[in-house]
Amino acid sequence: MNHVGDDPVSGSLATWAKAMEICRGSEFGRGQRVQAVFGRVSETRALKQSQNTAAGWWGRARRGITRLQAGLRGELWQSTRGNAQEADAFFCTGDWSSAARLFCTQVCDAFHAKQAEGLQQLAVQAQAHEAEAQITQSRNSLRDFRKWLKAGSMRGMRPLFRALSKAECVHSRPFADHPVAERANLRRKQWVEIWGEAEHCPCLSETLVHKAKSCQLRPIAGSEISSVIHKVADKAGGLDGLTYTAMRNLPSQAYDSLAAVLNKAEALVQAPLHWTQNQVSMIPKKEHIERPITLTSVTYRLWCFTRRWEVQKWLEATKVDTPWDRATPGNTCLQAKSVGTVSEHMVCVLLDLETFYDRVDLEVLEQRLLDANFPSNVAALTLQTYRGARHIVSEDILSESITPQRGILAGCPFATVMARVFLQPILQEVSCSPGLQGLDTWVDDIGADYESSSPILVAKQALSGYRQLATLLTQSGLKLSEEKTGFLASTTEARKALQQITKSFKACEIWGLIVV
Repeated sequence: MNHVGDDPVSGSLATWAKAMEICRGSEFGRGQRVQAVFGRVSETRALKQSQNTAAGWWGRARRGITRLQAGLRGELWQSTRGNAQEADAFFCTGDWSSAARLFCTQVCDAFHAKQAEGLQQLAVQAQAHEAEAQITQSRNSLRDFRKWLKAGSMRGMRPLFRALSKAECVHSRPFADHPVAERANLRRKQWVEIWGEAEHCPCLSETLVHKAKSCQLRPIAGSEISSVIHKVADKAGGLDGLTYTAMRNLPSQAYDSLAAVLNKAEALVQAPLHWTQNQVSMIPKKEHIERPITLTSVTYRLWCFTRRWEVQKWLEATKVDTPWDRATPGNTCLQAKSVGTVSEHMVCVLLDLETFYDRVDLEVLEQRLLDANFPSNVAALTLQTYRGARHIVSEDILSESITPQRGILAGCPFATVMARVFLQPILQEVSCSPGLQGLDTWVDDIGADYESSSPILVAKQALSGYRQLATLLTQSGLKLSEEKTGFLASTTEARKALQQITKSFKACEIWGLIVV
């Protein structure tokens, strides 16, 4: 992807990004020159003195020597001159210790004298100093951790539980036993099986395009964009390089121009190329699969925030028809299970969908958006973004792109709403099943409550409702989690009746359910 697209929307957005950089007095090519490089992500941080650790300083010194070595090679000088000059300035200026200044002087002398062997020896020295500093740092960190652990556990374990987060405790990734060079291809094959792969990006249906063009929304104002940019937290940007920080404190005309670009995208029902090239960062989760988090373009997120009120209106208008949905503003997952009444015998069917977002068929989602009368402009541009190329990044490796057939983007502001639309016809049909007293959903978690004065009857109704739910979900391409799906009985009689009934079915028919 080395161009910004031939359509007028992509060209307009690229022109705006270039004007933004001129206004900033810097030119990095953000939003106008986008290149995807397959392989290890190169070092792009500016060389500067580390303010934290000795290991950090020696590590940057080692990388600086590597840039100087590349600068000495005649065939690479033109492409690395800027990096070499930056590294030379790093070594020549700095208020450091006497030992560090002596080392920097040796590096500069070797570079200016074009002594490649001397630079190599100094690189080895820097690597040794870095390793030694890392060992010292680890020992100091272990000592500090022991002090913290002792102080934190003096009055019980509660302070420790508050300090630990789930994300910090998970480090498992797949393909750990394979060579690093093979992991990118293996990871890509794994997600092609889940997302599918299209030969080319599918087009929207004529029905959705016609509806979007005939039902135009009110124009987006520059003041709305300015308000959003100055309120949202700083987060990583997408592949186009645009960030919230770079887009803040611009003249009001800049936000008016960006609003005009977004309005053009809606009028033409055409998402710019910046929105259809997304980086998918893989977060450690389990040994057999990772958790994908998509870094969409900042301009796409801005558009979503400006149109959230249209989606909010649709949610308010349809909440009467979807009483089971608990993932709504002002609600929590604890409130969802704390309400309700308990009869003499109750069996709750608990279903969890495995990799739910990633298994949503985008063609089916498009049809269900039309059936639900979802705002057509929002649906059209969001679907184009979902169908765009995905570039997987894991362990600092960027894989070849995938044009998916399935998958809601985790990281999209409208992701939970899209999930609700996809599940709506399934839950609508299940809501009429016999004996059902309560149906609650929280995105991909579904709970169905069956109550009766007879333990045998409630067990039969719960199993029948489960089979109906499982069939409808699998027909839509979704997959139940065998580890987290099961029955929960309120009484011993209901549990025994449920166990007796499930024994009469083959194991494959009840999907290895857990009865509690």
